[in-house]
Amino acid sequence: MANGKNTKIGCSYNKIRSATVFLCAYDDKSSVARGLEPDAAGGNAPKAEQMLKMATAKWWSELRENGVGESNILTPDLFNREYYSEDGVLKPISHYLAMAKDISYKLGCVIHTCNDGKYVHCLSGPRGPQPVNKPIYQVGEPCKKNSDCKGKFVCSVDEGLCSLF
Repeated sequence: MANGKNTKIGCSYNKIRSATVFLCAYDDKSSVARGLEPDAAGGNAPKAEQMLKMATAKWWSELRENGVGESNILTPDLFNREYYSEDGVLKPISHYLAMAKDISYKLGCVIHTCNDGKYVHCLSGPRGPQPVNKPIYQVGEPCKKNSDCKGKFVCSVDEGLCSLF
């Protein structure tokens, strides 16, 4: 289990320039937030909060589908295989990496409305260099109490991760 930081999903980090729609998933007035927005298939799109969960689950799935190896070291080959592969099979991990690297603890998402549906666009932060030739995150014991965490972080005992909330 990683001795890392839990990702904070919140409106305060939603500063994405390319966004066509600004949405806080917890805004009860939004038709997207309430799951009342039509989708391309003629039904209703999932609620915004569910879209955010679906998007982050897809990011985490890169670990299960493409792997990073037991070493937890981000090698140049591992980092570059999203763009180049000798066998032609690209195995991206950049979305997983954005959330898993141990400096990341913020996540901001917006939902874009396009002609053919809705798209969730998320960014994580704080931004920083990729840990090439370094551990993606520090491996350690899960936190059990707040004093196991540094700074303003508190222990989320159920997850064993230090969190800002």
